[in-house]
Amino acid sequence: MPSIQVAFQGGGARFVEMLPVAHALLQAHNDGTVRITRVAGSSAGSICAALIACNADFAQVRKFIKEEGPAHTAGMRRWSSTVSTGPMSPLTNRLKLLTAVWKAYRGKRLLRTEVLGKFLNDLFAKAAPKAPRQIEDINSLDGIQLIITGSDLSQSRGVTFNSGNLIERILHSSAIPFAFRSYADVITSPYVDGGLCENLPVELLLAKEDFDGQVFCVSIGDESPAPYVPSGFKEYCLQLVSASMNHNVDRAKRLVGLSNQFEEITSLNTFDFEAAIAKLNDDAWYTPSYNRAMSKLYKIAQLYEMVGVPAPSKLSGRLSTAKIMHSLYKVFETSLRLPEWEYIKGDFVVRAECLHPLPPNLLRGGDYVVRTATIQAKGDNLVCFNSSAHLNGETSIVPTAWTCFNQTQNREIAVQAIPVKNPTDTSAKSIGVLVFFENPITSVAKGDILIVKSHFLLDDAMIDLSRKGKDHISIENSHSITAGSVDIVLIYPTAFGTITAAGKIGDGSEVLLSSESLRAKHLDNLPNYSAAGMNVQNLAPNALFHVNFFRNPG
Repeated sequence: MPSIQVAFQGGGARFVEMLPVAHALLQAHNDGTVRITRVAGSSAGSICAALIACNADFAQVRKFIKEEGPAHTAGMRRWSSTVSTGPMSPLTNRLKLLTAVWKAYRGKRLLRTEVLGKFLNDLFAKAAPKAPRQIEDINSLDGIQLIITGSDLSQSRGVTFNSGNLIERILHSSAIPFAFRSYADVITSPYVDGGLCENLPVELLLAKEDFDGQVFCVSIGDESPAPYVPSGFKEYCLQLVSASMNHNVDRAKRLVGLSNQFEEITSLNTFDFEAAIAKLNDDAWYTPSYNRAMSKLYKIAQLYEMVGVPAPSKLSGRLSTAKIMHSLYKVFETSLRLPEWEYIKGDFVVRAECLHPLPPNLLRGGDYVVRTATIQAKGDNLVCFNSSAHLNGETSIVPTAWTCFNQTQNREIAVQAIPVKNPTDTSAKSIGVLVFFENPITSVAKGDILIVKSHFLLDDAMIDLSRKGKDHISIENSHSITAGSVDIVLIYPTAFGTITAAGKIGDGSEVLLSSESLRAKHLDNLPNYSAAGMNVQNLAPNALFHVNFFRNPG
């Protein structure tokens, strides 16, 4: 049985278009056709997602909306948000528009949010009476996990709701600006429509697809997508918001791919509540939509049954970067644990440009870090070397360059660095990188000595030497084999003064590097720099080598 995750698009009244698909998804989950592990929704899509997570009775959902929806819709509208018909309607509608603009300007909501809240409370009480009303309680059960997205105006960014009252969070996510929430409400609730930031929240699910299954999305397409010029203030405002939201949805759909989409085409607009409710009476629409979704789900399950293997390798839709990185890691996992090379020597060298005694208004370079691994190939089939890349605070890769020199053949080897990710690794400081040798058959032979270097810059990495008079460098042998010898070296401007190195890894095997060896190896082309460092022999796998550096008085 395949595991899947599903994201639902926002769309106001158009959420009814997604109800038959949501109905089919939950039915397929309950009858064992597929296993839904997580659902996510934005705005009106959060209603569909929550109904699935709460294991709602969709027959009751449809019945309730058809029977109770008209009264709730009528109660939700104010005089200025209704459309008049008749001989005087043009003048009346213009007056209503002016009234609505004036109310919006004064911080008044154009629709009654409390009526929407009562509608949602009554809907879930009728269709899912036994389901918890706290999101964290829903997610604590051994069932379908729920994510609801919103937009936080106080932070000017999107927000994810993994806890809190279910109905309250749906209201936050569905709070269309001006209609259900005005600027006057921000002081008590900064949250508005989730669709403003992420109207189809697939990225939240893509990050979890290794464990929780492929990502599918339920989206809404326009029946008449031809461009048009807004004819008035109201249409202009709607188009301003729609342009951003539609682009957001198109991007999300491209991330999952056409094969992983359930798309419903509609002529309804965001505020066509009456027409949306009326549409639920149309069995000629609802049943085929339900059947199309169920057929797609059945075909997905049928493929698994035909293969007959518990864990086949599978692809569909678009491949995320995370998926590729995880797959590469699995391919090379054994060789990462048992590398086909000997670890002869490791060097970690930091050139502390931050210690230059320059006036603060002058520019200086970042601290230059060079990591060197000297390895020896065990055979002729050495394809890659496993390295790593430093991550910044937002877990993006710090700009890094890799080089490789075949010392035995006395020539540079072209390499390609490809990030890989162990799905169980939650480290936010570094990411694994496979450094592939281009044309390894001719580039590497058994016994060849290779020198692999990575180069990157860090801002003020050793600035505490200037501020506090001390700092440190720590490295870990992340490989599964012992490193024969490891150096940690700090290169610093001579004008800064003198620095002393001191380290301890527990067994007293570390030794200071002599000034002569440091100068010969690191300072030939750096006449205005000095160096300090330490060496340790036979650094075991996962062992830490820590060196403290102290600024000498005077």
